[in-house]
Amino acid sequence: MGRITVFTSDGCSFCKEVKSALAERNLPYVEISYADFPELREKVFSLTNRMSTPQVFFNTRHIGGCDDTLGLLSKWDKEERYPTLRERFNQEIGNWPEPTNPALQIPKPKDTESAVFLLMFSATTAVSK
Repeated sequence: MGRITVFTSDGCSFCKEVKSALAERNLPYVEISYADFPELREKVFSLTNRMSTPQVFFNTRHIGGCDDTLGLLSKWDKEERYPTLRERFNQEIGNWPEPTNPALQIPKPKDTESAVFLLMFSATTAVSK
C-alpha cells in the first residue's frame, strides 16, 4: 500500500503544521524523524536537494516542504474530483505499491527501547509533536 511520508526534525513548527493539515483532512501518513534516523537526511537530500524539514513524499513523488504541501492540500480542498480527500488518497496514493527507493523505506527501530520510533497518524489521532 502506498503512503504519505513526512521527514521531520524535532521542534520544527513547519513539521507540526504539515502533520496537523494531513490529520485534519483524515489523510494517514508516516513520520520519520531525523532525530531518530539521522543517516536518512543525506539519502533524502539526494532525492530533494533540500536540507530543510519537513520533506513530504506521496509515495515516490516529492511534494516538497511545508508551503508546497499546504498549497497542494489547499488545491485538493477546492477540487471536486473525489467525494472526499480520503478517497482521493486511496485512489492516487494508497492503492499504489510501497515505495522501493531505500531512502523512502520505513526504518527499523535501532533497539527494543525505541518502542515509538515511527508514528502513523489518521484524523482520529491527535498530532503529538
